[in-house]
Amino acid sequence: MVDELSRYEFDFILREVLNKSYSDYLIYGLDKIEEEKIKPYLELAKIKPVEYIFNKAYFRDIVLYVDERVLIPRNETEQLVDIAIEIIKEKNYKNILEIGIGSGAISISLALEINNIKIFANDISFKALEVAKINIKNYKLDNRIFLFCSDTLKAIKSKFDMIIWNVPYVFNEEYEYLSEKVKCEPAIALLYNDELFENFLKNFKFFLSKDGCCLLEISPKLSNKLKKFNFEIIKDIYDVERFSLFFNS
Repeated sequence: MVDELSRYEFDFILREVLNKSYSDYLIYGLDKIEEEKIKPYLELAKIKPVEYIFNKAYFRDIVLYVDERVLIPRNETEQLVDIAIEIIKEKNYKNILEIGIGSGAISISLALEINNIKIFANDISFKALEVAKINIKNYKLDNRIFLFCSDTLKAIKSKFDMIIWNVPYVFNEEYEYLSEKVKCEPAIALLYNDELFENFLKNFKFFLSKDGCCLLEISPKLSNKLKKFNFEIIKDIYDVERFSLFFNS
């Protein structure tokens, strides 16, 4: 029944449709009625991410509305948020800029965890901002997370204590090898743009306050490039060079 799906996908469907877990399935199995209930979802999940099927994604301790307008939040990005929270609390940062907010996973997590910060967040996609707005309203954070449509640092006028960005890091030559389900996600949120990133690296310091920092989630292929700009490289829980950190001085 689950040969073509991962345990995660099957568990997701069980929980959403039957309010059962994968462990329940292993212990008790499913009756005929339950099998019929989940059958159409199992078929759909062969070609579409389960998060899009149910318009729901789990990220840290929050539940987000998602659809094909935004990238599905990844587990690795939870560690990016953990790093950001530690720095913000230690440095007593007040104003944050998130580039490419997408569903709002990062900004919402930060705002819920730290009460006295304000976050300004952009996205090049107006459709993505529509989704972020839904999630921000759901968590009643309209007065602390402010959205605007812009590409990376364009339209930025102020300085920020922290700039945080989950950089699109799938290279063009890698894209064709992604699964069809991953390709359901917006390509603009996945594909790395070297010209855009080079421009960011040349200019981001102008928008950092004194003692501010820039925190990025990256492809390991970008590590050497970032080291040239004095970024510290941090490995994720899988021992992959996944995050980079720069402190202004």
